[in-house]
Amino acid sequence: MEYEILGEYDDEYDIMGDDEYDVGLSFGQLRRALDPRTHVSMARRAGRAVTGRSRSRGRPRRRSRPRPSPRSAAIVRAGVPDNAKTLLLNIDSGAAGVAAGASATFTVQPSNVFRPIRFIVDPVTAPNFTIDTVLVGRKNQFVNGNAAAATVFTANAVGVMIDWDTLQISEQLTVTVTNLTGQASRFMASLVGTALT
Repeated sequence: MEYEILGEYDDEYDIMGDDEYDVGLSFGQLRRALDPRTHVSMARRAGRAVTGRSRSRGRPRRRSRPRPSPRSAAIVRAGVPDNAKTLLLNIDSGAAGVAAGASATFTVQPSNVFRPIRFIVDPVTAPNFTIDTVLVGRKNQFVNGNAAAATVFTANAVGVMIDWDTLQISEQLTVTVTNLTGQASRFMASLVGTALT
């Protein structure tokens, strides 16, 4: 059975239940057993469950603050200008190509503000070249000075999206490549990006 303890420390206690409380305890032992500060019950040690609840006097009940619903969180979406289009910025060495074992630098300038998101090299001739540097204005888009294999940027490459700096109308894109073969080879590439038209 269960008992309910009413009162606070040093107050009188009423033991409410449907049977008599008889565990062979003296009055002093009973008070210590039912002390609400410790909630230690000698009756519990004897194998009986006694639940003690003190009745607060004039103390306001604390209420936890409600957690904000995930649905109430603000949703922020990046806006895309209405005049933004996905366009190409192309690089071509021409039919003469890049001489055997030589390096070549190509400079192109967009006619609109242009943000590259993908650099694609012709997969046929990509094994012949390394990409030595890519500059937006004067800022190198590689984090170190080592060249990258052009095959990294072929059309069927996976996971090579780029986040290069945005080209302003007055800025130039400069790409330097090296021909690794023993004969002249044509270099062709395209930058896919967002342009403001």
